[in-house]
Amino acid sequence: MRKKVLIALAVAVTLVGVVFGGAFAFQRKLIYLPEAGPPPGAATVLPGGRDITLTTADGLSLASWYFPVAGAKAAVLVAPGNAGNRSFRAPLRTS
Repeated sequence: MRKKVLIALAVAVTLVGVVFGGAFAFQRKLIYLPEAGPPPGAATVLPGGRDITLTTADGLSLASWYFPVAGAKAAVLVAPGNAGNRSFRAPLRTS
């Protein structure tokens, strides 16, 4: 009887370790889903778009898109988040 309880406990501990250990080890793959390859050019996504590079104060180059709007008094920066790429946010421009 005692042997069966110990075996059942060992199996339960192993299953919990595999489930939670596997989730911990692969959690980055579960939350970070980048799109493979570079995004398409801005003009191919929306007419009038331009590909530009922003350079930070410490020299980092950030590839981006610019969509000029006649008469605009401000610019909006849209960050794509952790999934896909900026082409998935293009419908924001038209809404």
